Amino acid sequence: MSRSLRGFAAALLLATSCGGAVPDQDCVGCPSQTDLEMAQYDELAARLDTNRKEFVSHRYSYQHAIGQQLFFLDFPGFDPRLHRFDAVTETRLDYAFSIGSGDQFNYRASDTLVVTAQRDGDKVTYSAYDASRSSSLIAAVDLPAPGDEQRWWAYAVTGGSVYVVTMEPDGGGTWLNRWTPGGAVEKLFTLEQATGQPTLGLFLDFDVDGDLMLFIEGGRLWRMPISTGRATWTRNATEISGSVGFEEDRVIWEAPGGLYSYVVETHSLTKISEDIQRSTYQLNATYSRVHLYVNDFWRWGDWLVYGGSGGIFAYNLKTGTVAPVLLEPHDGPLRIVYRYPVVLTDGTMFVTGLESTSGSVGADGPIWRVDLREVLE
Repeated sequence: MSRSLRGFAAALLLATSCGGAVPDQDCVGCPSQTDLEMAQYDELAARLDTNRKEFVSHRYSYQHAIGQQLFFLDFPGFDPRLHRFDAVTETRLDYAFSIGSGDQFNYRASDTLVVTAQRDGDKVTYSAYDASRSSSLIAAVDLPAPGDEQRWWAYAVTGGSVYVVTMEPDGGGTWLNRWTPGGAVEKLFTLEQATGQPTLGLFLDFDVDGDLMLFIEGGRLWRMPISTGRATWTRNATEISGSVGFEEDRVIWEAPGGLYSYVVETHSLTKISEDIQRSTYQLNATYSRVHLYVNDFWRWGDWLVYGGSGGIFAYNLKTGTVAPVLLEPHDGPLRIVYRYPVVLTDGTMFVTGLESTSGSVGADGPIWRVDLREVLE
């Protein structure tokens, strides 16, 4: 309880210094209710900032969390460099191999592999590297290149396996393939078979975590245990417009109009952004909407970390509780807009703070490190 009460310390001090807990319109020099609530916001923002530490400078971006590993990029020139931070050993690894040139850079990773694809004429080469070394090629495999404008076939990595979705010519189907580096590519089954559809809509992307696969085709989002080869539609009513996150119990995605969730056990569809809006949380009357969902999300256990209109917040999927994680400054020479939060399994969050002194949203900023256990537990 003391943690939640500290947020009111500054407002209470200002109020009592004028002789009462509530500002009096006849009290000369007393702060208005808005002044008190702005002070409360500033005090809470400052307290939350004590749990924020700069991880890397504005040179770095594109952070992505996988287990206890954080992958991120920098752009010393036109071509990016890939880096990995291991939170268990607190060590950083700078990869020496290329993940592509210019706007064709790409990679997928697990805790053991880093894979990148490169097209050369009528073939695509998938190269698998040891994730624990700076430049150690395990194996590479060539596949016939897509016949359309695709640069390479969509692929995903989980554990020591690489999955690739290819389309056979002349109606031969959309195939899920599995490659274990050092072995042969294995054709598993078609996504037409998995969905029960004679033909698929436009295939966009997919990801795999263990035995679980999520894929998007024709605007629909499908969930599929690979071991069964049977896909279930998540009942999304609008096309995916942003990130998709999934675990065994539910799928969460961004779409026009908000943030949605599909619960596997009940096959129920909910709009999480509306659940957040209906919650009882309110910082105060002046800042009553800063916690409403705007963009970005990452799930950590029962908590969904997301971007609100005034900073980073967390929503508890079980209890409906909302809690602030980082608040953006509401005035002053430096504007900070927090974007792209990702969270390691131990609760360490990494988030970019886009900085600007012009008042507009900044183009870059440092990546900050925040221990969510200090904030949410």
